[in-house]
Amino acid sequence: MSSTWFKSLAVGTESRGDAWQFIRGFVANWAEPLGDDDGWTEADLVAAEERLGVQLPRTLRDGYLLFGRRRDLTRNHDVLLSPSELHVDDSKQALVFRHENQGAASWGIRLETLGEEDPAVFIRADLADKTAERCKGWLERVCTRLPFPAYPLCEAEPGIRWFLRDDVLGA
Repeated sequence: MSSTWFKSLAVGTESRGDAWQFIRGFVANWAEPLGDDDGWTEADLVAAEERLGVQLPRTLRDGYLLFGRRRDLTRNHDVLLSPSELHVDDSKQALVFRHENQGAASWGIRLETLGEEDPAVFIRADLADKTAERCKGWLERVCTRLPFPAYPLCEAEPGIRWFLRDDVLGA
């Protein structure tokens, strides 16, 4: 097993390229390596952008192009929406790109930050009392800090992590 990707886990990512390199290595070591057909096509993403009337942030596009069709990577629990399922939640002024597997929450990017290369991600719980729903910070960035943050961003510990310490993977 190559240790290059594992070393990047301890160091973190400084750029989109670092994050995608880590993901390629992680997938190659723990699942079927990424292939040419594992991502959505540029035409799929352009069609989604035209339908929505917004442009996807660079990092979100990169992820969709690299591994967006890999169900084993994008649908184990929470579901990464396909380009045709992406939608704008007008009430929350956000582009929604992921849903919790039982419909209890959604993840998105605020519309005013879509022009950023690597914008912050928020989560919104789906509550019976819609007036009580709030968007809360989830990740500082779509990719640059992923998969290394201690998320969710809240006071409760230990939160969810990909790692226990700098050199130990965890759940």
